[in-house]
Amino acid sequence: MRRLLNRIPLMFFLCALHPLALPAGTTGKIAGQVIDAASKEALPGANIVIEGTMMGAVTDIDGHYVILNLPPGAYVVTAKMIGYTAMRMENVNVSIDLTTTLDFKLSSTVLNLGESITVLAERPMVVKDQTATTAVMGAENIQALPVTEIAEAIELQAGLIKDAGGGLHIRGGRSGEMSYWIDGIPVTDVYDGSSVVDVNKNMVQELQVVSGAFNAEYGQAMSGIVNIATKEGSNKWGGSLSTYFGDFLSNHDDIFMNIKDINPAAIRNIDASIQGPLKKDKLFVYLNSRAIHFDGYHYGQRRYTPGAVTMLAEGIPGAYLRQYMPEYLPLAREGRNDTYGIPYVLGSNVHADSLIVAQNLPQNFMGNADSLFAVLYQQYRHAHQGGRGDDAYVAMNWNRKYYAQGKLIYKLTPNFKIAYNLIYDDIHYQDYNRDYKYNPDGQAQQFRIGQTHIAQVTHTLSQRTFYTMGISYFSKEYRRHTYEDAHDARYVHPDLSIQNPFSFKS
Repeated sequence: MRRLLNRIPLMFFLCALHPLALPAGTTGKIAGQVIDAASKEALPGANIVIEGTMMGAVTDIDGHYVILNLPPGAYVVTAKMIGYTAMRMENVNVSIDLTTTLDFKLSSTVLNLGESITVLAERPMVVKDQTATTAVMGAENIQALPVTEIAEAIELQAGLIKDAGGGLHIRGGRSGEMSYWIDGIPVTDVYDGSSVVDVNKNMVQELQVVSGAFNAEYGQAMSGIVNIATKEGSNKWGGSLSTYFGDFLSNHDDIFMNIKDINPAAIRNIDASIQGPLKKDKLFVYLNSRAIHFDGYHYGQRRYTPGAVTMLAEGIPGAYLRQYMPEYLPLAREGRNDTYGIPYVLGSNVHADSLIVAQNLPQNFMGNADSLFAVLYQQYRHAHQGGRGDDAYVAMNWNRKYYAQGKLIYKLTPNFKIAYNLIYDDIHYQDYNRDYKYNPDGQAQQFRIGQTHIAQVTHTLSQRTFYTMGISYFSKEYRRHTYEDAHDARYVHPDLSIQNPFSFKS
């Protein structure tokens, strides 16, 4: 009995830990050894300093050092010791979950006070502690690529393809089998397996795509991991502002309608960011915002409007066509002199409306044709008057996107950091559908709004130990409609929808 009571606190502790997810890696580390260049002996007590930060280490008795919990990026690292010339290593790259080995050989040669030796660090051909198939891209690599979205940079990685519907597949797996992480927090939408929020490429410090043998810390994934670390503010104020405009041009105007009508403002992008210290060495901020206006390259022509209800004119005798629908007479079948499956727009011909509506009423309605027909005919004849369009060209694969991010870092002490990150996206778009080529206003529009809040605490206990705790909240809203009001009179009644509502096959 006493043994059982002794185990109860441990059981409660384990139960409390059970629902918590271990945070994924968001930092890397630098490790190495400092030795005498002449004697090759270890130099204990040497100072290793990362310039521009409050981070560093002191070598142990064997000359070894470790600097943990470093955000990904490029650093300048300096090794100093009394009686030796300081050595400065530039372009030292740190990646998520990886160790950058950096050894120093200090010379005791007498130099003028303040002089140092500068060395450019090189990336090793083989990363010894990388056990998974991983593609790593830093902020500079992403900026150098001819991509406008972070998803496009992900698509360039080996073993990954994008299907016709926009889903990403790693090594033949399904699109919903990937897991998305931002700053060590999972942001995968459990509904469809996509990311809860889209990330602006300019706010990414490092992107990792893990396509096999990933560590246990990355759960709920079958095919691969997309791990993103976002940028942070520093002790120096800085910012950027960029914009571009453009349009698509092609000589295949037989395929791309209206492609030769050049509008320099059809594609518009503006991106701005600012970062710096609100309080030096204590409080840092990073802000980023981006707005995109994209008209695309697929256009339709407004020959009809959503008020035009398409019905099939079948079996109408030639005599009737000749008297009431002469414009349709050339479409009559030879030999039988009647129509067969000709699309007819309700409201185009007053004399033909009653006949064609009656033909397309469901069979079980025909018994009450006198009352039902009168109601349906009057309702839809009135609702869909003026169904002919103005023949204007309308963009059909357009989007309007807005991204925003704000990140605050507060360092209570050099070893205790609190971080808050807000990521927001608002996307309004339309995917191209050939069925609506001649009635572009009838195609549904799509709306997606997402936001993610991430709060984290990181505490470094020693040169070799630290822990991170985090909490997150995210939401995602999706809507798809042609008209916001579901009772809008312009919607086609199912009884009159012979094919997709508002669509005209082409």
